[in-house]
Amino acid sequence: MEESAGFRVAIKPSAVDASDAAQGLIERQGEVIQFDSRDAAEAEAARLSDGEGVRLGIQRAAPQDPTDVDAYLVPTPDRNTHTPLESVDGRHTYETTAAQYGALGEALICSYRSNPPPLVRYIREDLTDAAVGEPDLDDRLWVDLDGDPDPVVVTNERQVTRLRWIPDCVAYARDRVSGEPFERYCCEIKTGDASFQRDQAAVMAYHATVATVLKIRLDVDALPEKYTVRIERVEPATLPDGLRLETTNDTTLSDFV
Repeated sequence: MEESAGFRVAIKPSAVDASDAAQGLIERQGEVIQFDSRDAAEAEAARLSDGEGVRLGIQRAAPQDPTDVDAYLVPTPDRNTHTPLESVDGRHTYETTAAQYGALGEALICSYRSNPPPLVRYIREDLTDAAVGEPDLDDRLWVDLDGDPDPVVVTNERQVTRLRWIPDCVAYARDRVSGEPFERYCCEIKTGDASFQRDQAAVMAYHATVATVLKIRLDVDALPEKYTVRIERVEPATLPDGLRLETTNDTTLSDFV
C-alpha cells in the first residue's frame, strides 16, 4: 500500500496492555487507524507517549504479513535500561523499570503452581463466609493456579474490541479429596502503589458479574525477608448498552487438573 493512499496502523494488544492512551485511541477510532503518512502516525505515537511513562512506537509490518495494514502501534522498551547508572569495580547498577517492579508481585504469587499461601488464606475465609466450607476445610481445600489465562474482552455490536483485560492468574479452588469444584477467582496483581488502569478496572468490574474477581496488592519493600499482601474482591458493574463481555476463562476444574 502506497503512503500516498494513506498509512494504515493497527494497534497491537501489547500496546493496549501497556498504555491507557492506546486503549483510549481504540475507543475513539477503532483498532486500525488511517493516517495521512508514516510521519503522522509517528507523531501520534509520540503524543500518546507523553506523560504516561510508556513509550509507544510505529513498527513496519513485515512484507509477508497477511494483515491489510502498513504498520503496528507497539510499546517500545526504555533504551536507558541497558545503560548502567554507575559502574564500580566491575559491578554495574541498573535502574529498575516499572515492568520489572510490577513483575516482582506477580512472581511472588504465580511462582506457586498450586496453593499460593496468600490466596489459599483468602479463599479459605471466603468459602467459609459463603457457607461452602465445613470444619475440616483446612484439610480439604486445594487451589490450582493458571498463570497464563485468556483475555477478557468487551466488544461492541460490530464485534470490535473496546476494552481488554488479561488477568495475571486464575485460581481454581476445589476439594482435594473429591475433586468437587468450589469457586474460580480471576486475579489482577499490583506491586507497591501501582495504579489499576481505568479501562482495566472497568473490565474487571464487568467481569465480576459472571466471576469472582480479586485485586491483589503486594508491598515488597521488605524483600528479600518478607512481603505483605492485601486482597480485595472487585464489586460488579453493569455493562453499558451495546457492549458485550467475552471470555474463555471458564475452564472447569475437571478440564484444568
